[in-house]
Amino acid sequence: MKIILKTMFSEGFIFALFILAGYFKASVENSPIDITLLLLLFSVTLYLNRLIRTGFKLPKFVLTPLILFSVLVLFVLIGYSYTSSVIYSEQKLILFFVSTIWCFIGGIVTISSKGELSNFLLGILTVSIFMAFSTFYTFFTNQLIELGFVSVLGSNYIMLGRASAFGLIILISYYFFKTSTFFLKILIVLLIMITLFPLVVSGGRLPLLAFAITILFLPLFMIKITKASICLSKSFKKIFILIILIITGGIVAIRNGWLDTFIYRFALLSNAQFLDEGRSDRFNVAFEMIKDNIIFGKGLGSFPIYYSGTDGEDYPHNLFLEIWSELGLIPTLACIALVFLAYYRGFLVYSKMYENFDHNQISIFLLNLFGFINLFISASINNSKFFWAFLGIMCVTPFITQKQDFHIVENHQNRVQEPSNSNKIQPRSNV
Repeated sequence: MKIILKTMFSEGFIFALFILAGYFKASVENSPIDITLLLLLFSVTLYLNRLIRTGFKLPKFVLTPLILFSVLVLFVLIGYSYTSSVIYSEQKLILFFVSTIWCFIGGIVTISSKGELSNFLLGILTVSIFMAFSTFYTFFTNQLIELGFVSVLGSNYIMLGRASAFGLIILISYYFFKTSTFFLKILIVLLIMITLFPLVVSGGRLPLLAFAITILFLPLFMIKITKASICLSKSFKKIFILIILIITGGIVAIRNGWLDTFIYRFALLSNAQFLDEGRSDRFNVAFEMIKDNIIFGKGLGSFPIYYSGTDGEDYPHNLFLEIWSELGLIPTLACIALVFLAYYRGFLVYSKMYENFDHNQISIFLLNLFGFINLFISASINNSKFFWAFLGIMCVTPFITQKQDFHIVENHQNRVQEPSNSNKIQPRSNV
């Protein structure tokens, strides 16, 4: 019980709940304070408490991502000064400073050890599984919303699809890359099947497409190429077991009519006019705004004014187009550089420092990839909290140790290598 409570009140677990608060907070009725704000304050307090105890020290490797993100913050303020929007720009500015900034900075500073990384992923997985079980209840009691679209806990069907994908990525990474007992393997497979269910019945095509593309990168961690040979990981054979189970479950679901909405929604993809409706118009408007002012954009929150003539919430459904059309070229380049930095560190630097990728690092890499794909199809600067968090975490994961708090490490090159253990990945050198 003590371990459970310690995990639930850890920095990583609380930060995960904060990131996904919008997915379940509507289910908490009569709350005297907004759940997102409560979890934000809790997360910041936990970090500040540790920061005070460790002497206000930050490692050098957090400086580069913080500087790049600070460029975006600066241009959000500058963009607010010349925007033609009044109401929406103010709302966007407040939400950005109150919530979005901590999503990225919190990802960098709260995940200070591999233990906190595990707690964070456990928090994400907890929300995902809870929503999956809620989906079973909602679906089989016919409490459907919007003509077959399924939503639970006050979220919408896209949120449900994304939450399901988060949990699946973590479970699949554990299934393939973590040594476990036979009983635990069976449990993980069952949880994969349960968590997959909301993804296919919710009615959201984009989360499913993004998840399918993300999983295609899984073999990247199962293949080792040397000068002499190409080696396949032992976990490769698990793919066939999982495929058989998914096909079997899919046949049962189709025969019972559980996937009718899923089939109908994907049939619409063959209709180009339906697919292009709305999004292509937004893309075109964003491109026109960029052409008019390629350097500084049209100002924070100005997109809906040019798109629909209203001063209300709307966005191009593409994060980079949103930033460029409203804030200009410089913050767009800073965001692109931040993405490259995260993948460079999370893959190349990590692979040089360690012999193998562990399941947690693979989870973060794939979660980042899933979030990155979503940026191009349905995202805005303030509703992509999960992307900013995953991005920030991947910027620091190569440098965190099993137990040691990196905030008290003045020189990463002087870290002491941990004792060898077959269940741990080991650094190749004390980089």
